[in-house]
Amino acid sequence: MKKILLKMFLMLGLIGISNAAPIEVSENRQFDPFVKFIDVENLRLFSLQEVSNEFLIKVAKTYLLMLEDNSNIDLEMRSKFLDVSKNHFVFQRIGLEGPDYYERKFKADFGSLPQSRAPNNGPYRDNATDYIWEYNQGSESQLNEVVEHLLHTITNVVFAIQFKDWNWEEPSSMIRLATKEAIDKGIFNISDYQEILNRGDTEGFNRAISTEFAYWLIAAEWGYGDFFELPNSEFRLNNQNQIAKTLPIGHKMYKCYVEKILSPPKLKDLISIFPSIEKASYTVKSNKFDKYDCSNFIIEVNELENNYHNLVDDQQNSGFSNCDWNFKEIWEDYLDLNIREFNSNGYLFIVNGSDGRCEYGMGQEENEAFIDCNKWKDENSIDGECKLYSKGREVI
Repeated sequence: MKKILLKMFLMLGLIGISNAAPIEVSENRQFDPFVKFIDVENLRLFSLQEVSNEFLIKVAKTYLLMLEDNSNIDLEMRSKFLDVSKNHFVFQRIGLEGPDYYERKFKADFGSLPQSRAPNNGPYRDNATDYIWEYNQGSESQLNEVVEHLLHTITNVVFAIQFKDWNWEEPSSMIRLATKEAIDKGIFNISDYQEILNRGDTEGFNRAISTEFAYWLIAAEWGYGDFFELPNSEFRLNNQNQIAKTLPIGHKMYKCYVEKILSPPKLKDLISIFPSIEKASYTVKSNKFDKYDCSNFIIEVNELENNYHNLVDDQQNSGFSNCDWNFKEIWEDYLDLNIREFNSNGYLFIVNGSDGRCEYGMGQEENEAFIDCNKWKDENSIDGECKLYSKGREVI
């Protein structure tokens, strides 16, 4: 009975997506320089002053098309996706033309301008990726610009928080393995991103290539290969059949995650939002909801989860069995804070007192966490030494 009620509740929520109220643009100087915004299905669309309200509404309509209902949507996965967007304050930035416009306007490097960062105030801080740019009216690349960068935000931010398999920071995650599979087979050319690695930014490199791979994967799976001119110099496959035959890991990622949360927008609906005379005659090549068995995949994920919990249990039963608090609760609190506040790069220090009393400290920087641990150790007169326990999710 509970499952039936939950399904009815979630279905009502999804119906509301298709029958949404008129989209309105809000203005608030609190989020300067992003003075305009729209909240659309728990995603905050922030725009700079120069962006037209019409374009901001068009981006919102595009996102709604991606969240339409179909028979393949997993209602609980979709509901969790919406919750993650809301609870983690995920946002999408929107500007006019590109960085050059703002460099000309303010006569300064874009990276030094507040427009290049998060809003000055409020909870919207780290959970965003790149910009969507409003081009001159009638630009042939406008539709691609909007779809691509909405998918960047979905996969690089929301999916990365919601699913371990989409966490591009983890070398063993499925998105990293799928990206490597495409590179090794000569399907995905990453030469355009080599300069990121050359300047020593390994994290930025991994983020860029996994995000871009996910976009091309979804575009091809949705059947937009011809419309987005695939194959091209960066990605060599055109449609779902080619993906399934050549990139089994990527195809599995699409079928077991993307297809259960996102709905492929109808091309005619996208073109109605962003009219394109030259491309109006294109049709979707393949956009099928073939049955796909994700059970083995889900078992693999659950096994990874069980192994993780076994590790936590082992740690609790050994080093922290005498502590006066529940180590598992502390660890889970740290992991939550690590994602929300520390961009998955936090530190955890622990001191284990001889009398059974223990304390800990957390921080975004190693020294910050060490100081926090010592503060509580000294305040509670606990003997012992604060030692680094974890960096990110890795137990040291």
